[in-house]
Amino acid sequence: GARLAVTPAGTNYVYCVNLGSSSTPPRIIRSTDRGANWSVTATSTSTSLTGTSATTGLGMSNGQGFYDLGIMASPFNANHVIVGTTTTYKSTDGGVNFSPLGGYSGPFGLHPDIQQAVVQGSDAYIATDGGVNYSNDFFTNTSNWSVRNNGLRSADYWGFGQGWDEDIVVGGRYHN
Repeated sequence: GARLAVTPAGTNYVYCVNLGSSSTPPRIIRSTDRGANWSVTATSTSTSLTGTSATTGLGMSNGQGFYDLGIMASPFNANHVIVGTTTTYKSTDGGVNFSPLGGYSGPFGLHPDIQQAVVQGSDAYIATDGGVNYSNDFFTNTSNWSVRNNGLRSADYWGFGQGWDEDIVVGGRYHN
């Protein structure tokens, strides 16, 4: 799987996060000429579930595949990009070096497993298995971050079933 991000701060920039395989970790590729040419800017140093806490390269794992994969580029600085699978990472140098943002490591209390990353103007959102996270400064200062789960309710049932001779329905809940 792969996902793309573009930014109005640099209309020639296109970022792509590519998942690897069971033996190859993810990588970030970037184009600065609207996709005509691409270069690998970072290759992950980890294939483990939790990644690493390194601040150089990329410690991102393949996680659960395309199920938890997100990317977004800042609308105000073309060199700022956020990517994630189980842990979310941020780069401020065009996708070359990354620091953990949240998930299994990092200063933000993000739940692991990024589902989607969206930025519109100064409003940035990261949705995870744990809910919706908001930042008004592209996840730079934790004081400008909040969790927006109030009033949201859901349940994901695994092993859902029904009895054959009784009126009962059962299921195991997961990540609610």
